[in-house]
Amino acid sequence: MSGQEIYDVIIPLSGGIDSCAAAYHWLRDNPNKKALLLHIQLVNGESKYRQLMEHKASHDIIAYFKQDGLNNFTFKQSQLDYVSAGQIPPIWDIEAVNFLVGTYMRGFKINSYIKATNKDDFDQINFEDRLKNSMTILRNVLYPDLEDIKVLYPNKSLSKKQVIDGLPKPLLNLCWYCRTPVSNTGNNHNTAYLPCCKCEACLQISPHIL
Repeated sequence: MSGQEIYDVIIPLSGGIDSCAAAYHWLRDNPNKKALLLHIQLVNGESKYRQLMEHKASHDIIAYFKQDGLNNFTFKQSQLDYVSAGQIPPIWDIEAVNFLVGTYMRGFKINSYIKATNKDDFDQINFEDRLKNSMTILRNVLYPDLEDIKVLYPNKSLSKKQVIDGLPKPLLNLCWYCRTPVSNTGNNHNTAYLPCCKCEACLQISPHIL
């Protein structure tokens, strides 16, 4: 397509810590290259509050990047709604993400994909199987236009704590991690959402950032 932007890499930006760190370090380390940062809103019935907070976090992170002089990216947003598909979630997040990432890679002819998966993720039982299945989905979407692709895992050797420690504190504070936020109405009657402090993500992450 004439006049279409050219990107060196695509990085999904969920609004969480891992994707923020992957995007931040790539942008900082590759000032002469350009990334497509893609926020994907997964509407799967798990928690509408989580979707709202991740959406807000992704925009706050983008604003931080720009304020920090990191402008070598374009930010786009997409949504996949499968709330009516039955028992939730019918598919893993990484499968849904790879379907949409593949669509954007194929549309923009992007050959490199940054995945924010960390060492703790790889240590989970059955994670390798879920990852393999998600990569099959990605390649099926890309075929036949893109067969020679690179999938990079910059956080693969880092624990979650190491990923957290590698982010500037102001940027870390913009990220969202809770999977089941709770509503909180203050004295000014403005509704906000707070981490539940009970879900798996809260139990894993909150001790390192509080």
